Amino acid sequence: MRYIDEQNDQDLKDAIAATRLTNKYAGCGPIAIISHFDFLARYAGYISIMSNPSDLYQQTALSTKVLETIDVIEGGELGTYAAYVNMYNGIESLLSYYNLATLTFNEETQDEEIVTETSPIILQQGIGYDATRFNQIKESIDNHMPVIGMIDCWETNGNRYIGHYFNIFAYEYVEITCSSGDYEEVFLQVNCNWGSSSNRFVECEFLENNSNFCKFIFFTEQHFHAYNYRYVSASLLNHYSYCTCGDSITESHSISPITNTCIECGYRLRDDTIIPVQSKPDDKE
Repeated sequence: MRYIDEQNDQDLKDAIAATRLTNKYAGCGPIAIISHFDFLARYAGYISIMSNPSDLYQQTALSTKVLETIDVIEGGELGTYAAYVNMYNGIESLLSYYNLATLTFNEETQDEEIVTETSPIILQQGIGYDATRFNQIKESIDNHMPVIGMIDCWETNGNRYIGHYFNIFAYEYVEITCSSGDYEEVFLQVNCNWGSSSNRFVECEFLENNSNFCKFIFFTEQHFHAYNYRYVSASLLNHYSYCTCGDSITESHSISPITNTCIECGYRLRDDTIIPVQSKPDDKE
C-alpha cells in the first residue's frame, strides 16, 4: 500500500494548506486513513474514492476530504492527535461520503450508524490484543484488507509506536536462533506514518505487552450478488444469470417480439426452438 509522507508528498502538503490545520502536521491518524482509502481505490477497485489513484488532483481531493472530516487536536511542534473515537466516526462518515456505507440516524443514541445489510464495507472496532486478535488481523490480511492499529498510551518508554496510528498490511513468522534454543516469533509489517519513507515491523510480543492500550479498526468487505455479469442459455425456457463472483441463478428468457431473441442471453427463438448464438467452455451446463 502507498506510504504517505506528509513532508514531501505534494497532495498532502496541498491538503494541509487548504484545510483548517494551522501547523504543518496532518497527524498519523488522518495519514493512516488516507493510506487506507488510497488502498481501497488503488487495489480494491473502489473508484468512487478515486478513479485514477495516480492523479495528483484526485489524491489531493482525498487527502483534503480526510483532513476536513477527522477531528484532531493540534499540538504545534508536538504534532497532531486524533482520538480513536473520532477516527472511527470519521471513517464511517467517509465511507458514507464515498457511497461505501449506508448510514441511518439512531434516535436513542442521537448518532448515525452504519446499516450493515446494505454496506459494501463494514467497520469493526478491536480493543486489546491477544492470540484471538492476531488471528483476526491475520484473517483480514489474508483477505487482502489492511488494518488500522494504534497504541493509545502516552507513557512511551522509549517506543515510537506508543500513542501512534499505523497501517498493518502484512505479517511474517520468523525463526529466532539463540543459545537457549530456537523459537518462532511473529511480526506485523506496518506503514509507520511518522514521516520516514520506509515500512517497519512491529513485534507481536510488544503488542501483547501493551494489550490494554491496543486499539484496531477493521474493514470487512461484503459481496452483494448482482446477476447481470453474463447470461448463458440453459433450456428452451431458461438461462443462467451470472454474478462476477461466479455464482448463478436460473431465470426465464426475455424474448424480444421483434427479433425473437432473448435480450439477455442472446439465444434466438426459431420455430419453437432456441438456437444458441454464444457459449463458452467454462460455462455451467
